[in-house]
Amino acid sequence: MTKILLISILSLLPYFSLAQKIDQLILNNEYDKALNIINTELSNNEAII
Repeated sequence: MTKILLISILSLLPYFSLAQKIDQLILNNEYDKALNIINTELSNNEAII
């Protein structure tokens, strides 16, 4: 159980990092950059599906 939990947490780290990056851009009123990052991630996910 511990190994599964650790793997689950580690697999989510890139998403937490991305969320922090977007939050920081929004706090700095850099909305266009935040939207571009979100758009890029959505495009990447659509390409995988």
